[in-house]
Amino acid sequence: MPTRANQLVPLRRRPEPCDMFDEFILDYAETSGAQLRFRNGGSGPPLLLLHGHPRTHTTWHRVAPLLARSYTVICPDLRGFGLSSKPADSPDHAGSSKRAKARDCVELMLSLGFPRFAVAGHDRGSYTAFRAAMDHPDAIAALAVLDGVPILEALEHCRESFARKWWHWFFFAQPDKPERAILADPDAWYGGSPMAMGEANYRDFHRAIHDPDTVHGMIEDYRAGLAIDQSTTQRTAAWAGRCSARHSVCGRAATISKSSTATCSRSGVPGRQTCAAAPSTAATIWPKRRLSSSLRHCCASSARSATARLSNNAPALPSRNHAPRPAPYLRSPAAAPSPAPCRARHPIGRRR
Repeated sequence: MPTRANQLVPLRRRPEPCDMFDEFILDYAETSGAQLRFRNGGSGPPLLLLHGHPRTHTTWHRVAPLLARSYTVICPDLRGFGLSSKPADSPDHAGSSKRAKARDCVELMLSLGFPRFAVAGHDRGSYTAFRAAMDHPDAIAALAVLDGVPILEALEHCRESFARKWWHWFFFAQPDKPERAILADPDAWYGGSPMAMGEANYRDFHRAIHDPDTVHGMIEDYRAGLAIDQSTTQRTAAWAGRCSARHSVCGRAATISKSSTATCSRSGVPGRQTCAAAPSTAATIWPKRRLSSSLRHCCASSARSATARLSNNAPALPSRNHAPRPAPYLRSPAAAPSPAPCRARHPIGRRR
């Protein structure tokens, strides 16, 4: 009997570690395009946690039980990762796109009875979380982006220094070679240890990086990032202000509303002018590195214009017509100006 999208279905079970995620339930779900393994537990407002590369949902094993004291926490393996299904290959990598993964997440949460929820994404998971906020604004109550580099801005201002530090973006976009290099010695490529990661979490991670299908699915996430995801973001960047969720970006907890003012909720220090959600605004997505004054002004101007368009019959605000300079974090240290001191505390700390 065929299964319907958004309906929880039993899949082939495998022995799972039981010494983590206390009082969480391991289950499997089928969406319209994937089969997802996930855990859920706790009580309270729903919170979806999305892992990064090359992890699985067990990467949250220390954080999820703490959050479960106040939230209903759901941690899935993204499609292509862990024990979730692997999408079929296509020339445009659409099956591994962040739009497809965001749709999986929304359908999963809807099947659990949560039409509106908060989402936090780390690393590659932050791009899926962000795409969910852009494509499904009515479903996303709050968005947290952790350790996420804004891909569109990074590529538009890419310099030699950036390519040296983030070379894996471009290597993983190549056909076949990344999988062959990784699978030759996955432990040497990714590292990790039971002592640092926890024994049960390490076993799940170790199983994932030694599975050829999973490694291919994880690399496809990068290929989609430089192909279909980039074109999707470019189209989204043409108009801003669609998402009205509260945001916590890159470790700085900020409340962003239609008043176009972001305030650090930890320190109470007023933030720079921004808007509800400008999808291509580096000032919103990348507060760990100071932007050049011209780029910051352009970001703020476009954000204010987008916010004005959200108001009833509000006219768009004019912005200065000049080309922004590249952000300092994409330039060589010698060319970067000295950043002004930041009064807001960063709860997560320095970028690794």
